[in-house]
Amino acid sequence: MDIIGKSIKQIREDKNLSTYDLSKKTGISQSTISKLENGKRSADIELVKIIASALKTDISTILKGPKIMRDKFFDVIEEKNYTIEELSANTGLSSVAVKEILTRLDSYYLDDFYILGKVLGFSKGSIDKSFELDRAVYEHFGYKEVARSLDDRYNKLLAKDVNIVKEPDTIYTIAASRIDGYDEPLTEDEAAAVKAYLETYRKMKHNKKD
Repeated sequence: MDIIGKSIKQIREDKNLSTYDLSKKTGISQSTISKLENGKRSADIELVKIIASALKTDISTILKGPKIMRDKFFDVIEEKNYTIEELSANTGLSSVAVKEILTRLDSYYLDDFYILGKVLGFSKGSIDKSFELDRAVYEHFGYKEVARSLDDRYNKLLAKDVNIVKEPDTIYTIAASRIDGYDEPLTEDEAAAVKAYLETYRKMKHNKKD
């Protein structure tokens, strides 16, 4: 059951309302409410707002602990026991690109997000619908808290992936933070490593287009 749907159901039952009662209060069909509560339909932010108002509760109560799209990606990855190496091979994306999609809230190519989503069984439409709700989650829980949660899930996944080469990713992360002005300039060795990484990444992207 989807966590948002479970939250709606719990609040509805606490107020001794049936799905029929909630349907009458919201104008949302009883069938749609039932599907939402049972995780058979994705919730969008407008539906959540209407339901929260009808239940006389704050939207943050319903959004408590929801799964954003990246969490759903992780659920499938863990269920199917994918490694980062396998995801990289199946999508044609670099391991660094996969990491950024899964963990960084402010930096990824949307096309790459769709590519990974497709491999994990999510349609472009379902991903598009998730973004507005995801933003509401970020605003409520705070970007840093959400990012920390995603990092924790990624690190658990990475820990079992013995074949992944960690050093280039480490160098890239350090370099990215320094380029963004958070630290001192790159050393010569780091600059060379970043240049090599970028050249490999550009070749990979070029080959993928061909």
